[in-house]
This record gives sequence, structure tokens and C-alpha cells, in this order.
Amino acid sequence: MVDARPALVEALASCGATIAGGCPSQLVASILAELMDQAWLGRHVRETLVPAYKKRRTLMMEAVERELGTLGGVVDVGLAGGYFVWIRLPEGAKATDMARMAREEESLTVPPGPLFGVAWDEYETDFERFVRLSFSYEDESNLVEGVERLGRVIRALLNRDRSVEGPMLIQEQQ
Repeated sequence: MVDARPALVEALASCGATIAGGCPSQLVASILAELMDQAWLGRHVRETLVPAYKKRRTLMMEAVERELGTLGGVVDVGLAGGYFVWIRLPEGAKATDMARMAREEESLTVPPGPLFGVAWDEYETDFERFVRLSFSYEDESNLVEGVERLGRVIRALLNRDRSVEGPMLIQEQQ
């Protein structure tokens, strides 16, 4: 429970970590601290999670290159790490429009970039041209299918509005 002014409660409730399923839990933090002290967590991360996420990332990036690269996309391989791939949409395209279209036409949930901005941040990046894809949560087969469906949505968006121009820049989030 948070005892604060309504504006602060609203900001905390709508931040990216909360929306993405994160939580500021003392219990969870205590359990993780104990696991780290016993070296189990580090071993699990090295031997299980890193190889699994590397495989998933590779599958997603191959699908992104295959499905979205034909739209003029460029993969920025200079970044490393993370659990997400950020896609910058062409000039004039809005992530919220693309997300709505993905949901309506492909039954695909793609979070638009503005969900991940920080409210009242004076250095706020305009995330309206970005969408974020996670490769850590979905089954491997869903990663490829999801990117294929996203490609259909972006093609339809570009065909619908020929005034939308410019290459997509596909980046990995650190």
C-alpha cells in the first residue's frame, strides 16, 4: 500500500516496471538475496537462463531480420544484452496506432513505446515511434509467429498510409 498524493500514486501505478509485472517487494528481494548468498542463483543464471535467452534472442532477431528487414529495417548489432528488442517505426507512424491495429487485425499484443516512458521526465524521449518486443517470456515458436504477424501489421499500416516514409531502425535494448 502506498500512502501518497494521488498524482504520485498514479505515477507509481502506471510506470513501466509495474505494467510489465515488476513489483517492489521486500519478500522477493529477501528470497533473492538468500539465493545469491548460496550461489544457486548465479549458477542458474549462467547455466540455464543465459543459454535459453540467447537462443530466444537469436530466433527473434532472425525473424525480425527476415520479416521486417524487407521493409527497409536496419538491425543495430552494436547493442548487447537485455530482454527486449525495440523497433522504431517509420517517420509518421504512431506506435499506439500500430499496437491497436496489431490487436484488432492479428490478435497480437505489442506494447507501444509510450507505456515505457517516465512521467514528468524533462528528458523524456518521444517513444511514440517505438514498440518493444520481449523474447524472454513467450515460447520459442510464438516468438517467430509473433514477428511474422507484426510484419503483416506493419505492411498493412504502410500500405494504408502511403505518406508514412522512412526506414525502420531495429534496436536491441540493453
